Amino acid sequence: MITIEKTPECGVCGSNLMIPYREYPTILWHNGHLDLSMCKSCGNVYPATRPTETSSIISNSVLFEAKILYKEMMVTQPSDYYYKRVVDRLIFQSTSTIRTLWDAECGTGRMLKRIRNNIHAFGSTKNIYACNLIEDAGIKVHHGYPHNMMMDGVIAPNSVDVVTMIRSLGYSYNVSGDIQSGVEALREGGLLYISLYNFSKMKDNPLGGYLNYPRRHVLMSLFTKLGVKPMFTETIDNELHLIGRKNTR
Repeated sequence: MITIEKTPECGVCGSNLMIPYREYPTILWHNGHLDLSMCKSCGNVYPATRPTETSSIISNSVLFEAKILYKEMMVTQPSDYYYKRVVDRLIFQSTSTIRTLWDAECGTGRMLKRIRNNIHAFGSTKNIYACNLIEDAGIKVHHGYPHNMMMDGVIAPNSVDVVTMIRSLGYSYNVSGDIQSGVEALREGGLLYISLYNFSKMKDNPLGGYLNYPRRHVLMSLFTKLGVKPMFTETIDNELHLIGRKNTR
């Protein structure tokens, strides 16, 4: 059962000052229509109501994965090319050899499977079913939200060269906390890679299941606040890609 609650605050900045978002009136969540709001403080777009965190995990773990996870385990040419491009951009922007990579909210581990023979890589996911599938493939994975990885001491600060958040922040209950956790995990000069669908290109399509839709200027503001220098930003096939470098002291 999915329980819907009034969205108490912005998932990016924590503000409870919101206005109706009229440019795109509704969002689809499991065949239900939810009105969208925009945060007056930072500009994040998100549903005025949302599934509770607990019921969302249950929904993602049972309804979604039962239909899709097996298909995602298959290595396909388009997905292989997609992650190859991600790795190529990271290598181009990196000033040293990438030794350790954390794929935060790693889905079924397609990125990790591609790079594990060349880079020490591990993932994290809130979905226990996906976690079990990744472990069965012999890949290290932690169960939980990215921000909890740092709060609970699962991942040490300043310990990884790259953190990737591929198409995951739209489903996050704590966007700023997740990004901050990625920055804290990075060594000085390390790279943070974020991708999500470009909202301005998706207004005419249902954004099923999104909890937040931080747009480019919102993410850039977070980068500045957290001491991350933007190195690469581009919209490719309606998807925004950002790479930032953690500042050195």
